[in-house]
Amino acid sequence: MPEWAVPDDQSESNFRNLLVEKFPKLEENVNANKENFQLTNKAELVNDYARIGSFLTNKATVLEGLKKLETALRSKLNTLAGNGGTNKYTQLKDNIENKRFNLRSHNARGEPVIFKTHKLLSGTLRDLEDENGFNAAVPDSDDVGYKKLLHSAAQYLDQSDVANLRATNSKFKMLNPTQGKAELPAGVPVLTDLVGGQDFNRVLLRHGYHWKDPGAGGVAHGEYTHRIQWYAVISNKSTLGLINTPLQIYKTFGALWSRNTFPGAFDAATSYYLWQMIFDASQTTAKISPLPYSGNYTCPEKLHGDLCGVNGMQTTDPLLYLKMLCNVRRFKRQQLQDRGWSPIDRFQGEPQEGLPTKKAVQVLQQTGQSRQDGSPWAYLVWYMTE
Repeated sequence: MPEWAVPDDQSESNFRNLLVEKFPKLEENVNANKENFQLTNKAELVNDYARIGSFLTNKATVLEGLKKLETALRSKLNTLAGNGGTNKYTQLKDNIENKRFNLRSHNARGEPVIFKTHKLLSGTLRDLEDENGFNAAVPDSDDVGYKKLLHSAAQYLDQSDVANLRATNSKFKMLNPTQGKAELPAGVPVLTDLVGGQDFNRVLLRHGYHWKDPGAGGVAHGEYTHRIQWYAVISNKSTLGLINTPLQIYKTFGALWSRNTFPGAFDAATSYYLWQMIFDASQTTAKISPLPYSGNYTCPEKLHGDLCGVNGMQTTDPLLYLKMLCNVRRFKRQQLQDRGWSPIDRFQGEPQEGLPTKKAVQVLQQTGQSRQDGSPWAYLVWYMTE
């Protein structure tokens, strides 16, 4: 099966038609679904997919919608900076507003950055995510079979595995599995590589987790791009006319039937997922059979690239804070990539010079599956909050 396009500027009805074409059994599978997603209105779920997909294909509309994120970033930084005096937040504000791209510094771990951003972007993203129930901030008290539990293939690292990691100080802890399943940690995990097996669909999406993504797609993908896509969706949910809540919709991307060939088996030559069509299409310059591709914001590389395009950007740019913060993160990832550093190096093996490993880790979790060459898929890492 060849690769296929997600066209620009799709109306809701046109995007819905494309959904039905590419996922012929989607409506049938949604209606027959036996998983409890606590949907407000199951009959509107496919329409909600179309509303979101149409939105992301319209680049100008998305950029207009991201002004709400820009407002939140500015408000958060103003609050942190306080009134009067000079502190790290007033310095950050000055660096952003004066476009200090020429500054070079290092963070507390010795990693090169343009300037320190003090988690302004990730903190602002998480504020809205948690407010809307993502990241296990609000347990699913009625979600039978999934309350506090991951899927049956999930496992915590045992002591023999821990011996191969550098997260072995007294702050390392493992939660006791319940009935053969692992308990749900709270917070935003860091992905150390491409996520394989059922971790992506059945852990991250199915349980409503957003994530920091330094291991996917290299520098061009952006470690926060999917979260920025969803911030635009969540903050504009009324304008989009979503019937089901963003969290309800998000979790259904982890359903078994979110694959086009379901209920048939996965086939690498013909299978793809709803998530790939709406949030993770390939670039037009990197088409991969049989996956969708696009030149709009269903493609994370396109959104990240546009947010990091600084040529001609003025201090009056309506997305100045967001673009500056994305550029700082992109610079850091490029520098680390150029040094041959991988996200797993922070948790495993000997630290490189100037790049001490992380130690305060709550849980390291992955499926028992491995790649064709025998190497493991990504770890999902939750930092301790205590």
